[in-house]
Amino acid sequence: MTLNSYSFPAAELAELDLGNPCLPEPGLMTGGCPSDADLARLKQAGFKTALDLRPSTEWNGDDFAGRVERAGLVFLQLPVSGVDTVDQEQMRQFWAYWNNPSLKPMLVHCASGNRVGALLALAAYQCGGLAAEEAMQRGLAAGLKASEAMVRARLKL
Repeated sequence: MTLNSYSFPAAELAELDLGNPCLPEPGLMTGGCPSDADLARLKQAGFKTALDLRPSTEWNGDDFAGRVERAGLVFLQLPVSGVDTVDQEQMRQFWAYWNNPSLKPMLVHCASGNRVGALLALAAYQCGGLAAEEAMQRGLAAGLKASEAMVRARLKL
C-alpha cells in the first residue's frame, strides 16, 4: 500500500475490513470501525490519526484506544451517541479535528460511517459556513446514509 500525503489508492479500499470506506477529501478516510489489520494497513500507508466518534460503551469491553495506539496511530475520541443529540460544541470540536493538517492523514470512523457523514454535514454548515446543500453533499461523500432525512431536516433542506 502506498500513500502520498493526501491520497489513498482507491483500489486498495477493497482490502480493508472497514465498513463503508469513503475518501471524502484528501488526507481523510471515513467509515466503520477498523480491524487490527486495517489499523496496520493505515499505519503502513502513512496515516497518523484515528478519530473515533463512538462512545466507549460501544466498544463492548474492547480496549479500542489501546489497539489504535499499539498500531502506532494517535487515538482521538469525540463521543457522539446519536445524530439527533449532536450539539454545537461537538460540531466545533469535530470541525477543528477535521481541518487540522497535523492530524492527517486521518481515519474518522464510527460503527458504520453514518455518524461521520452526519457530523461533517452539520459541522460544515454550522462551523464552516457552507451552504446547506453543499454541507449535505460533503456529508453524503463521507458516509451519511441512515440519518440523511434527520440531517436534511436540521439543515432545513
